[in-house]
Amino acid sequence: MKAYMSCLLLLALVGSVAGAVRDSVSQRLRFGDVAVSSPTLSPGETAFLLSGKKMYEVGSIDGSFPTDGSPQQEQGVWCHPVKLLSSIGYTIIEEGNEWELTNAKTFTYRFHAADFTFEKEDLRVMRRDVVAENRPALITTLRIDNRSPRPRSLTVRLTCHVDLRPSDRCAELKRSATHVDLTDKAIVAYNDNGSVVIGNGRTPRSCSVKDSVAVLEYGITLPGNGSADLPLLIAGDNRGDSATAKELFQWLGKKYGQVGQEKADYYTRAVFREGTTFACSDRRLTDAFYCAKANVLLNTCDHAPYVAHPFVRAGVPVYPRLFGTDFCFSTYGLLGGGFHETVRSTLLDMAEYAKEHLRAPHEISSDGKLLGWDHIQVTPQFIAACADYCAWTSDTRFLEEMYPLCRALLDDVRANADKDGDGFIEGHGLMEESEFKGDWEELSASSYLYTALAALSFMAAEQGDKERAEAYASEAETYRSAFNRRWWNRRENIWNCALSERNEEKPYNFWSVVFPQLSGAANADNGLKAMERVENDWVNDNWGMVGRFQPERNQEHDGVGIVHNNLCATAAFAYGKEELGWKLLRLTTKGVFGLPHSCLGLFPECQPGLCSNISQLWSYATFMESLLHGLAGISIDRNDGTVRIAPSFPDGLSFLSVGNMRIDKERLSLQWERGEGGKISVRIGYSGDPKRVRLPRRGDNVSFTLSRLNE
Repeated sequence: MKAYMSCLLLLALVGSVAGAVRDSVSQRLRFGDVAVSSPTLSPGETAFLLSGKKMYEVGSIDGSFPTDGSPQQEQGVWCHPVKLLSSIGYTIIEEGNEWELTNAKTFTYRFHAADFTFEKEDLRVMRRDVVAENRPALITTLRIDNRSPRPRSLTVRLTCHVDLRPSDRCAELKRSATHVDLTDKAIVAYNDNGSVVIGNGRTPRSCSVKDSVAVLEYGITLPGNGSADLPLLIAGDNRGDSATAKELFQWLGKKYGQVGQEKADYYTRAVFREGTTFACSDRRLTDAFYCAKANVLLNTCDHAPYVAHPFVRAGVPVYPRLFGTDFCFSTYGLLGGGFHETVRSTLLDMAEYAKEHLRAPHEISSDGKLLGWDHIQVTPQFIAACADYCAWTSDTRFLEEMYPLCRALLDDVRANADKDGDGFIEGHGLMEESEFKGDWEELSASSYLYTALAALSFMAAEQGDKERAEAYASEAETYRSAFNRRWWNRRENIWNCALSERNEEKPYNFWSVVFPQLSGAANADNGLKAMERVENDWVNDNWGMVGRFQPERNQEHDGVGIVHNNLCATAAFAYGKEELGWKLLRLTTKGVFGLPHSCLGLFPECQPGLCSNISQLWSYATFMESLLHGLAGISIDRNDGTVRIAPSFPDGLSFLSVGNMRIDKERLSLQWERGEGGKISVRIGYSGDPKRVRLPRRGDNVSFTLSRLNE
């Protein structure tokens, strides 16, 4: 919910309508055991994402590249915070006839690679794109198959639109003139911000640059019924250091063949063999979980030297930066999925900026400067996220560094953002609505202030600061009581979304009404009533939880944000509404596998419209949370550090399994299955002290078994 989302949503919808005319590409997702094919053809302009920590590529599934629209849509090839190329064109020339490779018949997405198949008469071209994992490098390989018995001589023309410029969201980097050098084997473009080297290690038949358009042509001879491969190597740099880019290009010329295999091995290992595993009787849900883990890898980036530590960005192509709001909503899912180091390094980045204004940052510029810190709810959410990380990892060094900062943040926000002294902080929160004023109190900030107090109680106890631990715990309970009195709207049986500067109740009916349940601020009675209202009025059967309930209109076909579904599902499971949670989880998978204008396997921001991002952090991370914390019911209790197990058993599932979940140095597994007569058997394995695991009361139809899990 950024200020310009409405405009981008309109653009996305217009684009999807225009794309309907170009329905031409058959999409396939192939990754490990995940094998999904789209039942319908997709618009050729549907965008895909390939990424390493130093570079990413956003192209179209028909083999073309998106045209540059709003400067906030950072498409093409990027070595952040610098753009390298707007597009790459591939043309096959034979006897004067030109065939542009922009009409792919099939697009196969593998997360670590993208494959395009082009066919024309007796020629077939297979294009594969791979972005190196730890280097700013893109490798495209064309395999050209001659399906006729006669030998053939072809020319392959590579057309690259060079666009060396900083991101529109840079605070200090400015555009500068680009210089181009033509060498015998490559094109080298550079300016004060970045550099790019283009070629393949061979001397091209011709090479030229005009108006930032670089053209290389290579001759290829195909034997009858034979094949030939042609690579294109792109090496980049985000500091204007052409020597470094040239050195990388030389390395690629020798090693490009192994880069793709190394990337595939890394993704397979990190997604399927490392971190948490998940399976259930609904295969689509299982596949979506592993796609979510792959989305984490796609968006973990290293913007050195501009940002100190690697972090997980908010989304591509509009928010490829660090957003505190989006990340704090995503922390619990990332921790549950096993991405502990990613969470730690991102929190360390946020901490550096939090010290500037004693506010947690909302947005960091692409060149590493603090852009926005006035989203008031990020500060209490950051405190809670730090505590969650400590509870999951027992990282004492991190705790020692963050505990004093978190105390200072809370003290300052309560002292300087609560002018009326009622205990509820004022300022812009998550809902960036025009009618919300900067001196209003907003539901998201008020909900998570409770969480911050409880989190600091936990952190103080872990630090041996017993007096403060007890004080924070007492303050949290006092605050919770006041919150439920002041924010509950008895007439509507739902939470107010804001309180004006004159303490007027502003219901507004935004999806933020799930935050008191998620944050723990709601008491049991109000929380349950709120979930019943949400179930009856905020959720439609087609897509899920709407962003704003409008009683005057039929909202059965309204689109939703995927984060709405995931967080609402988590809250629903916590309040015993397992069928509602189950329904929302399945509706989220429509956005991953059921949108013809979305790349299979990516978690877009919204459905059925794409909104602004084709891969959105708080879409995939909160999905993992809704599965692991919501459906499987696994959580860490900050009060005593125990592992709480409270799984849900929706009618649509017959079994569920979670494995290799890392909690501190220990491992946890959980399996349940529905047997004869509907009886459910739950088996839990834990490698640590079993006294740390807390099980729910045993029901007549559910049995629990806890055993020692061998490493």
